Amino acid sequence: MKIALIGATGHAGSFILDEALSRDLDVTAIVR
Repeated sequence: MKIALIGATGHAGSFILDEALSRDLDVTAIVR
């Protein structure tokens, strides 16, 4: 599954990013 994550550098975003990567998801982090 592919997901785009907005706010990946924040507190909640970093938790979601770690969880998604541990589940072998394809993550694109959108940052400014």
